[in-house]
Amino acid sequence: MPKTLKDLVLEILEDWKSGKINEIIAQEKAEKLYEEFMHYENLSYNNPEAIAYEVLCQLEILNHQLIIKEDIPFIVDFLNTKQGEEKKAWESWQNYWDEIDVDDRLDKLRDNSFYDKEK
Repeated sequence: MPKTLKDLVLEILEDWKSGKINEIIAQEKAEKLYEEFMHYENLSYNNPEAIAYEVLCQLEILNHQLIIKEDIPFIVDFLNTKQGEEKKAWESWQNYWDEIDVDDRLDKLRDNSFYDKEK
């Protein structure tokens, strides 16, 4: 049985979380997956695959989005949204990123040249 987009994205996240890969490799893997799944861009928010696609889109530019390893548990929870709870999950997703203290995050990433500091 072929892996779903969700499965593939979860693998990237697990490998990053465990230290098997770093954020650079995670982004590279996401970029390759994005090319394969870009036809998902018109999915409705009610479609569970739209959640996996959203995460993929963010991981594909994680250095610009300032996504760090500490975000992985929240991202995994979003990916594991139960059917019928998509609306609530999307709201939680937006709130999570809106509440990030960008200045604090930039300070944490100050010594990591991979991340975009032009926020």
